[in-house]
Amino acid sequence: IPAAVTKIGENAFYSCDFLKSITILGAAEIDVRAFFGCSSATYALISDKLAKIDNYAFLQCTSLKNIFFTGDSEAWENIEIPAEEDIAFLENVNVAFYSETAPTGEGSFWHFDENGIPTLWN
Repeated sequence: IPAAVTKIGENAFYSCDFLKSITILGAAEIDVRAFFGCSSATYALISDKLAKIDNYAFLQCTSLKNIFFTGDSEAWENIEIPAEEDIAFLENVNVAFYSETAPTGEGSFWHFDENGIPTLWN
């Protein structure tokens, strides 16, 4: 989704089984059920411009394993996220933070591989 898009609307990609990954470059808000049922998406690359993830935005995204966030953990904590029962998808998803070099500390970090694909640091 291009950086010029500032909001991903309600049900925008509802049950889009063909999505293998989700890249959100500039949106500040992901609306209700925006990616609900996108069961083939294995990861989401999300810009640190994001300020809000609304109810059920990624619910039933059963293959989603990683969220690659371009910001740090503090920026992630500042995102407005609804009550836990609405964001149950996060229970099974790893949120990783961008690091250009191999990290030495605790946490989950990612970088772009030689093909430009987000990859977890081992």
